[in-house]
Amino acid sequence: MHSSLLSLRRWQIAGPLAFVLITLAIALIYWPTHAATLGPAGMFVGMGTAGWIMWARSVDLAPHERKAWRVMALGLLSAATGVLLTATLVTFGVSVPAFGPMDIFFITTYVLLVAAICLLARAEAVGRDWVATLLDASVGGIALIALVWTSIEARLMENIDRVPGWELGIALTYPVIDIIAIVALMI
Repeated sequence: MHSSLLSLRRWQIAGPLAFVLITLAIALIYWPTHAATLGPAGMFVGMGTAGWIMWARSVDLAPHERKAWRVMALGLLSAATGVLLTATLVTFGVSVPAFGPMDIFFITTYVLLVAAICLLARAEAVGRDWVATLLDASVGGIALIALVWTSIEARLMENIDRVPGWELGIALTYPVIDIIAIVALMI
C-alpha cells in the first residue's frame, strides 16, 4: 500500500512551495537588506498557494464544509492580492498609508476568515441551537468590547483631531473585527 504522505500528488504543490519558501527564508538570513522585497514575495507565495490548495482540495468535501473551506481560500487569496499590490506600489515609489485603500484586501481577508471559522464550527448545526450559541457568544463579545474600548479610548482621543476620518474608520475596523473573531471562536 502506498503511503499518502509520500504520494506524488500530495507533493506536487507542497514540494515546490516548500522549496520556494525555504529559499526565501535563507535569502533573508544572508541578505536582510532585501527583506522589503523578499518578505512580501514569501507572503504572497504562501498565502496564494494556501488559498489555491484549499479551494482545489475542497472539491470532495460535503457542501457545508466545502463552502467553509472555499470562503477561507478566498480570504487567503484576498490577502495575497493585497500583499502583491501593496508591494508593487511600494516598489514603484508610491506612498502607501498605514490605514488606507489597500486595507480593503486585509479587512476582507479578516472578515472572510472569521466567516469561515463560523461556518466550520457550525457546519452541522441548524435551527435554535445556532441562535442560542450566537447569543451566548455575544454576551462574551460585549464584555470584550468594553475591555477593548477601555484600552484604546485614551490613545484614540489624544490623536483623533490629527487623523482624517476615513483613516480613523479603517483603523477602528480592525479592533471591531478582532472582537467579532473572538466571538466566532467562542461559538
